[in-house]
Amino acid sequence: MHKTSIMLAASALFLILPGVRVHAQTFTTLYTFTGGSDGGEPSAGMIFDSLGNLYGLTQGNATGFGTVFEMSPSSGGGMTLNTLYTFQGGADGVSPEGSLVFDTAGNLYGTTVQGGSNACNFGCGTVFELSPNGSSGWQKTEIYQFHGGTDGENPASGVVIDGAGNLYGATEFGGGPCSNIAPGCGTVFELSPVTGGWTETVLHRFGTGHVNNTGFSTPAGGIVRDASGNLYGTVAYGGLSGCGGAFELSSGTGGWSLQLLHAFKCGSDGAYPQGTLVFDGTGHIYGTTVGGGAFKDGTVYVLTPRPGKGWESRIIHNFKGADGWAPFAGITLDAAGNVYGTTGYGGGSKNCANGCGVAYELTATSSSSWTYSTLHVFTLTDGRAPSSLVLDGAGDLFGITVLGGADNVGTVFEITPN
Repeated sequence: MHKTSIMLAASALFLILPGVRVHAQTFTTLYTFTGGSDGGEPSAGMIFDSLGNLYGLTQGNATGFGTVFEMSPSSGGGMTLNTLYTFQGGADGVSPEGSLVFDTAGNLYGTTVQGGSNACNFGCGTVFELSPNGSSGWQKTEIYQFHGGTDGENPASGVVIDGAGNLYGATEFGGGPCSNIAPGCGTVFELSPVTGGWTETVLHRFGTGHVNNTGFSTPAGGIVRDASGNLYGTVAYGGLSGCGGAFELSSGTGGWSLQLLHAFKCGSDGAYPQGTLVFDGTGHIYGTTVGGGAFKDGTVYVLTPRPGKGWESRIIHNFKGADGWAPFAGITLDAAGNVYGTTGYGGGSKNCANGCGVAYELTATSSSSWTYSTLHVFTLTDGRAPSSLVLDGAGDLFGITVLGGADNVGTVFEITPN
């Protein structure tokens, strides 16, 4: 919902440069949304279950409120889409965004960015649960409605779950007055199951005075959790340069405390982080910025812990138009440490203003050098504005495009290495 404004702030320069390396891949469109009962404009990335089924969200359908869908392998090859739930708007929720997450019992959890309480225009957003009903269907339960005050507003990035079944997430706005944004600069929250329902605890409210008086705001991307229970995320705006930052929240005897890992400076180090952070097996954190970098078209960066000295941020790729522009989505890592991701624009296709987006791979050639490869350039007919990718056990990549396809309301695709 807010990506367009971030994109415009991030970059006013679009460059088309030659020399982009392309890997041989097979690209397959698995499904093209129609904007009817199947939904349209799928949001965020998909997730797998243990049987190889994919689950995702669309923001709009025939009633315009969004769906939860499943993609299942077909006996004759390919995959079939099944709509698990259709949102009804109003108190039921509007426009699900962010990735879904499973608990150990097979229940799905997610968020709607609007709907629920009418204390906000179009609703302040909800958190929901989908549970198998034993008859090959699903039962939807709304477990929390945001109220737009100190508890937050617009949870656009989904939730993450811990071993005890607690959910953690962020709201883009709300949290109480702040100097940057009237509804509030956003929150990080926890939802804990209790007898008869759930209870919300706000772990952090962003705004002036909360991070060295620099006024960070608008948490972007999802919250991730490490093995020690610390939470990590990004804020799209704020800081001394106004270009956002990456943070850690740690729990202690006095509650939760925030540590700033890196404040982006709007220059060569990037600007406006958007995608969800990802850990590798050695404690490094990878992320993307939609602007900044050498060509002002966004970056992929890695944060490295330095014991006693904080964190070091290093750019491993600068986008430059032909190889992508504005990587809104986060990245995916394989077991070998290769990085996979997408950009919302760029690639050079003339079918979309500023390009229809790309899927890419980054491979480490040394401790300080990475090789970029284009996996696919989108051309509108096969999709536009791809979101984050997910890997299966065979190394195949699956993803969605928000727009494009025959009806220009999005697709589901697969990229298979040759």
